[in-house]
Amino acid sequence: MKFCLQKKSSKVLFLFLLIASFNPSLLAQEDFFSLEKALQKPEQVTNLQLWNEELHSLPDSLGVFINLEQLNLFTNHLHTLPFSLIDCQKLKVLNLAHNQFSELPLIIFSLTSLEELDLHHNQLTEIPKDIQQLKNLKILCLQENQLQTLPRKIKKLQSLEKLYLWGNYFDAEEKKKIQRWFPKTEIYF
Repeated sequence: MKFCLQKKSSKVLFLFLLIASFNPSLLAQEDFFSLEKALQKPEQVTNLQLWNEELHSLPDSLGVFINLEQLNLFTNHLHTLPFSLIDCQKLKVLNLAHNQFSELPLIIFSLTSLEELDLHHNQLTEIPKDIQQLKNLKILCLQENQLQTLPRKIKKLQSLEKLYLWGNYFDAEEKKKIQRWFPKTEIYF
């Protein structure tokens, strides 16, 4: 049993370090790994790491972190986000990978400072056209979902540098269309 727990912990650490390799600043700031501790100093919280916490929901108090720039909710059981997240307007990095989202919470599209949005390994079947509101988005991770198409409006994301799409169900025609929309973007099918 101890070996299994060590193996799981090692796997989670490996996954976090892999994510950090996409975003090295995850390791550079003071991280808060507990919501309880973060709530004691809400104005100081810029980086909240709540990955692998077995969370099924988030409290409405999330909105008190008005200086929050990075929110890592990797590997939980989330399928929705609290409306109070709208108050986190400085948020640049949002990691919702390995959760249970079957549709994107519309609150995400009000977070216009977002530069990185990681939604890989969820159960998404479509991306709303509202994605176009995230004009500052540089990295979008949608791999390992159930997507067959992307909305035409996504091509308005002209700041996009990297687009991760492997592990979905795009046919050859859809892939060509996406490549035409983003001729300067690194796309990974």
